[in-house]
Amino acid sequence: MTRGQETLMMDLPSASRGGAQAGGLARGGPRPPVAVLAPTDEEAAAHRAYLQALDAASRGNCVWLALEREAGQAA
Repeated sequence: MTRGQETLMMDLPSASRGGAQAGGLARGGPRPPVAVLAPTDEEAAAHRAYLQALDAASRGNCVWLALEREAGQAA
């Protein structure tokens, strides 16, 4: 850790004091479903533009676009 980060540590409840994890969920209990929202066309376009700018700035090393290129070649 860098200087000062030790103050970021939290005193989490231990398993022996009730068996709950951080966030109040018990171990092994059912998890609520995760809502997945599809992006709007505008959001998808903005994300694509960001990835392309990232790819240009990193000289073709954007991992997400590299994975897309690989998937396109495999298809």
